[in-house]
Amino acid sequence: MGELTAAQATADWEAALDRVGETIEIGRQSGTDSSNVVRVQCRARVKSDRPHVLAEDIQQGEVIIRAFYPDLVAGSFPLPVRSTDHVVIRGERKRINSVDNNTGRIGTTQIFVKIGAVG
Repeated sequence: MGELTAAQATADWEAALDRVGETIEIGRQSGTDSSNVVRVQCRARVKSDRPHVLAEDIQQGEVIIRAFYPDLVAGSFPLPVRSTDHVVIRGERKRINSVDNNTGRIGTTQIFVKIGAVG
């Protein structure tokens, strides 16, 4: 059996998100004007962290999000996602406290961005 290619992995992720994912919104405010916000919807997997599995860099009540990178690109989100951005999940705005742009890669192809958010 051959290695999984980046294109196959991306297609697999997209199919899985279409079955069990949800749509979230990632936003970034530019400057001091609160009306100047870039908002992009993307498909994602969202899981709540349980207190008994907390690591030192994960806060209690944090949700772990795997946001589908191709959706962010298609929506022209100003990448990379930053810890100063915010996320809206099921109508609730959360503060991003960690961003991992490495876990969701195969080679140089980014498939998802792993985000930790609280609030």
